[in-house]
Amino acid sequence: MQQIKNPLVSVCMITYKHQDYIREAIDGVLSQEVDFSFELIICNDNSPDQTEDVIKSIIKNNDKGGLIRYIKHNKNIGAIPNFHYSFKQAKGKYIAICEGDDFWIDPKKLQKQIDFLESNVEYSASFHEVDMLFDSKAVSFSSYQSNIIENPVLFQDVVGKDWLIPTCSFVFRKDKMILPEFYDQLNYGDYPLFCCILINSRAHYFDEVMAIYRRNNTGSLTNTIRTFGFLNVSADYIQLLNWLYKYADPEDGLAIEQRINQEVENIRRQIVIYKNSKLIKVYNRLRKFIS
Repeated sequence: MQQIKNPLVSVCMITYKHQDYIREAIDGVLSQEVDFSFELIICNDNSPDQTEDVIKSIIKNNDKGGLIRYIKHNKNIGAIPNFHYSFKQAKGKYIAICEGDDFWIDPKKLQKQIDFLESNVEYSASFHEVDMLFDSKAVSFSSYQSNIIENPVLFQDVVGKDWLIPTCSFVFRKDKMILPEFYDQLNYGDYPLFCCILINSRAHYFDEVMAIYRRNNTGSLTNTIRTFGFLNVSADYIQLLNWLYKYADPEDGLAIEQRINQEVENIRRQIVIYKNSKLIKVYNRLRKFIS
């Protein structure tokens, strides 16, 4: 069984109730054909199903099982704290993300992205096209979001869109990972991560489908919005952008100002509905942003 020594890349995979998906996710990572060392960190948020059994079986029986570092929390800590925890375990120069219900389909994916980042030090990250899987139907991510992406991808591009980067495609430099102290309290983790990594920097986009993202699973931004409402998501976003503003160059600072104004206007349009709902706590949190 292979042993991990000084991996160049750490692949971070969080999982919870993924017994039907986790094998495909792990297989996609272990099938990567690379000329560098990598590790796969799997952080199980105390899943009550058979997810752990599947993981342990792969570690035991797969020839590449030694690449896996498996951690199971003794209690459920929540998706975003688990997401953050997985990053803090990474030993690699780079971090790649693949959540336990998504999977990679191109065995050269990591090699392509790392080759680019190694040759272009001014880039903090890279990402690529994915197909979004709705049950058995696949739709390309960028077309579904009506995104036209041109290289290089800047912070302004990310902050100006609601959803530009598929999480399971993102690879970034670990030394760029400076996250706010309130990160674990946010209702979603990927979009804030993208913003923090790309402040005053850039990413490269590969127009190739190299992974599959399963749509509408627990923990997705879509379900976060359904659960917490747009007001809570807007509150998170404004809090993050205010924190990032102190690090921003003039162009990124302007993009932050414009997006905060947009979020405040969105809040104004929704305030009558939410003020009279059970989300009064969220409303009170947001009043300071509304004159």
